[in-house]
Amino acid sequence: MFSRESAPFDDLDILVFCGVALLFFLFWFLGRVDNRKHPRRFEKIAKELGAAVTQVDEFDSSFELVAHGRAFSVRYARISRSTGSSTSSLWKLFVSTPLTKRWEYHDLQVRTLGRVGGWLVNLLLRNRTPHRIAKSDASTTRIGVSDDFGTRFSIREQGTLPPNWITDSVRQAVRAIYDDPEIKVLTNHSTLEACEGRLSFISGEPDKLQAIAVNQLLAHLSTLAEALIAAAERSDRFGSMIDSR
Repeated sequence: MFSRESAPFDDLDILVFCGVALLFFLFWFLGRVDNRKHPRRFEKIAKELGAAVTQVDEFDSSFELVAHGRAFSVRYARISRSTGSSTSSLWKLFVSTPLTKRWEYHDLQVRTLGRVGGWLVNLLLRNRTPHRIAKSDASTTRIGVSDDFGTRFSIREQGTLPPNWITDSVRQAVRAIYDDPEIKVLTNHSTLEACEGRLSFISGEPDKLQAIAVNQLLAHLSTLAEALIAAAERSDRFGSMIDSR
């Protein structure tokens, strides 16, 4: 038996130790509750859309469905990322739909520039002469200071499609996604990609997922997918016309 004077820990030390242990347990417990909340919410959305969830683990679930005339794959997963010496994790929504074989050879990435980025681009384009995208397509319009698409969105691409293939229909479909207030919670910090024959939408961390917002997003992506397919076909036809001359 240790006397009070010779005991290695006094009452205050034990109290502090118990407090720290309780705090760690509380953080662990709340994290577990939060992690279980996300899959349950995703399962509810799938059920409302008439789909069945396939669960890889508690951090990764997906479902497939046909909506608005197209097949979609919808995935909800917790993604870890490293920034310097720190690591964080975010829940992200991944939605994809197939394009045509033509899009297996061209990669496209679209992101919003934000206010500062848009202002800088607009400053650079202020003295730029507008030019027509494609003379053979009646649906194309001029891009320059009068068109805000270039000041709102950053476009990175590489592949086999010719320059200036983007039609007005493609630009309108992209705008519609980011202008729709019903899916604003999904489009914050999001990315649109066309890669390896699929159109994909990758959300930032959505605070609240609702079936109505996901369904509205699917409708917009269906429109964009058809516009991308048509733009690729138009560019091929235009290229064939030039070669035949």
